[in-house]
Amino acid sequence: MKSVCCWCCFVVAVVCFVTTITTVSANSVWPMPQSFSAGTTTLGIDPSSFSITTSSTSGVLQRAITRYQELFFLFPVSGAAPGNLLTKLQITVTNDDGEETIQWTTNESYQLSVSAPTATITAKTIYGAIHGLETFSQLISYDLANMYYTIPGTPITIDDYPRFSWRGILVDTARHFIDITTLKKIIDGMSYNKMNVFHWHIVDAETFPVVTSAYPLLSSAAYAPWLVYSQEQIADVVKYANDRGVRVVPEFDMPGHGYSWGIGYPNLTVSCPSYEHNINNIPLDPTQDFTYSVIEELFYEMSQLFVDHYIHTGGDELVEGCWNENAAVKKYMTDRGWSTTDLEQYFCDKVETIVAGLKKLLVIWQDEMDDGLTINPGTVIQAWKSSTAMRTAATRGLYSLCSYGWYLAKQTPVSGSSRSLWLDTWMDLYLVEPLTGLTDLSTEQQALVLGGEACMWGEQADVTNMEGMIWPRTSAVAERLWSASTVKDTTAAKPRLIEFRCRSAQRGILGGPLAPDFCLSVPPSP
Repeated sequence: MKSVCCWCCFVVAVVCFVTTITTVSANSVWPMPQSFSAGTTTLGIDPSSFSITTSSTSGVLQRAITRYQELFFLFPVSGAAPGNLLTKLQITVTNDDGEETIQWTTNESYQLSVSAPTATITAKTIYGAIHGLETFSQLISYDLANMYYTIPGTPITIDDYPRFSWRGILVDTARHFIDITTLKKIIDGMSYNKMNVFHWHIVDAETFPVVTSAYPLLSSAAYAPWLVYSQEQIADVVKYANDRGVRVVPEFDMPGHGYSWGIGYPNLTVSCPSYEHNINNIPLDPTQDFTYSVIEELFYEMSQLFVDHYIHTGGDELVEGCWNENAAVKKYMTDRGWSTTDLEQYFCDKVETIVAGLKKLLVIWQDEMDDGLTINPGTVIQAWKSSTAMRTAATRGLYSLCSYGWYLAKQTPVSGSSRSLWLDTWMDLYLVEPLTGLTDLSTEQQALVLGGEACMWGEQADVTNMEGMIWPRTSAVAERLWSASTVKDTTAAKPRLIEFRCRSAQRGILGGPLAPDFCLSVPPSP
């Protein structure tokens, strides 16, 4: 009884703010659907009598239904909603072939129809159906004054699909250790935004927090023995993400940024005293068979945990001068008549062979392409400097991802931008177009752009501030990658984003507000 009384007092305290709550309608969905139509009728929806049914036997979909049954109705109900009631949501998966693991080729489209007494979601796969559940959740409005639920603007018809197949966030867990609970909350936020790739930058120069059985001393480079990711934890994160339609692509950066590898196994890295003032200068030693043995065993273990087709091997910011300064490496190159570029090519070819043997494909940063290396078809180039790399990749028949302009740690993520308020940089992120500079290329070449990723580098981000640095700005990236290219008006987008930010906050996502407003908090549990 105590919790009920507290909730009643809460309602009295905030009722004067009711007028600041935005009415939900079909065009309040984030990210904006590809097409929708709406009517003018408001339907009531009673949590006690509303049901979700499906003929699909998918465990992933059943768990999603259970989650959304709770997310639909976060607030108490007191009165009965007026008018006709929506009593049922029917989900149909047309190609229910038992696919329980999302991959980059998975169809994520869905159709949603809402009219009394039944709403329907139709999708080709369970992952499209999950997106449909998220959209349906955003159509539900809570009337604070009367304490009941409605869906305004019916009948509603939505036909939706992503513009790009790769819509991701990079999270750096090497510069600061990020606990599993926080990682899962980020994945939750991704699913609400219909983002589908969690790029886990799990290792860098500072730490190697991954536990491996073949080479257990690698994780001695963790900040503390308990600040590591066990194989059971990694598998748990992958499953958790998959249940939410999110792929997990790990990154083991090499051959640059290799310092942490050498803490447990010194022979893995190169000694070059002139460069050791900055640990990011220290690369792996490409001349030793031991280096490739470690990589092969590590990747074999990780391939059993990370089920995605892709693995990211970095390749960025290699300091070749360190190789040149080391006498043994220099002799290795001289004996073969090689330059440092030749040695880099040798290393990358060896790694590619290891990855191919595991039936995986590569993602790499643009640097290897910039260095003039030969890159195999099927490799994805992640562009972090400018659109030039994406154009080069397209003309060479290579896939690419856009990340330039989407660096979340920056005060000005886009060159030349200037905002008086830091969160307003969502507008700069929103206006980055992945196909900039590529519109003169063929349709086939433009299709090689798979999408992109916002990047949350961890030098100044840990569990105390990371969520607020990611959200709601990354929602801008999510809409750019999902919605039509014509959806680019920041003035029109802002009210929707404010509303969506509030809805996300009610679900526990700690993103900051974009303007003075009132966001109704979820009441405490009884």
